[in-house]
Amino acid sequence: MKIQARQPASADRFRLKTILVPTDFSSLSQQAIRWAKFMAQPAHGRVHLVHVHDFEFAIPDEVAVDLISPADVDRMLQQELYRVAAKHAVPNPRKTCHLKSGRAYDQIEKLAEEIKADLIVTSTHGFKGLQHVLLGSTAERIVRHATRPVLVARAAKSGRRRAPRLKKIVVPLDFSRCSESGLRYAIKLARSFGARLFLVHIVRLDYRLMADGYALYAAEEIMKSAHEAAEKEMRRVVTATDFGEVKFETAIETGSPEIRICGYAKQMGADIIVTSTHGRTGLQHVLIGSIAEHIVRDAECPVVVVPTRHETKLVRRRFASTSAPGAR
Repeated sequence: MKIQARQPASADRFRLKTILVPTDFSSLSQQAIRWAKFMAQPAHGRVHLVHVHDFEFAIPDEVAVDLISPADVDRMLQQELYRVAAKHAVPNPRKTCHLKSGRAYDQIEKLAEEIKADLIVTSTHGFKGLQHVLLGSTAERIVRHATRPVLVARAAKSGRRRAPRLKKIVVPLDFSRCSESGLRYAIKLARSFGARLFLVHIVRLDYRLMADGYALYAAEEIMKSAHEAAEKEMRRVVTATDFGEVKFETAIETGSPEIRICGYAKQMGADIIVTSTHGRTGLQHVLIGSIAEHIVRDAECPVVVVPTRHETKLVRRRFASTSAPGAR
């Protein structure tokens, strides 16, 4: 059965007026442009493209003399940006195509702030294992440092291009205020696109409780208690949240959140996952890790990451003044 949300009042409309898309001119980054144009449709938003020179090594002088000049490189890249803009019918390229130099994620965030972007849409190669460690991921750095929502587009596993659609949204919840911020964002998104929400909580049993050997015999009871507690929390969140006309389902699953969230999204045929992140950086980030980044890396569908940096000192003033208080 097709679910169609009724049109919300104008005050409740979700307006993505300015969307920024980093591009390296690959087919994957062009998939991000298609998603950006799709996300901009409800509010007739403007799509901006940016390409960043990200040279992190020096070229010896004896080699550099024979290379093309920096000015020539800039001209070629600018023309390539215009070509991509024309291919995707991005209007007003002289104002919406940007060429920057420096670390990609840093320049992208600075430009996003400058143009007051409502959303960044990027792409990821989805490399795993050693290849991922060696190559790194600009998309993950953008997710880690961004102070605004980021949509990470992915190529279809079959290699066939699929037109963007947004009818099923999976929202992971751990019942913190951080994850509930992601839920509120997902509700706004669902209102704009007439989508159904799938709220999921993953119960993770801590096997360290069984270290003494006796708790092993109570494993079934421990799991039952954890599920009951999760169901109670899910009812609390649902009761306290204004879904309006948005239809939703809830689920309590068991396993590793990093793995099970992606599996649940695939099982539900999700078009997108909306999750939140604390936005921690540096040593604190390394020690705590981020389930959001695991989802970005492993999900088969696009992922929207909503940063909730209000409990850290890294948040910028304009965001701190409008954010809800955090719990973790």
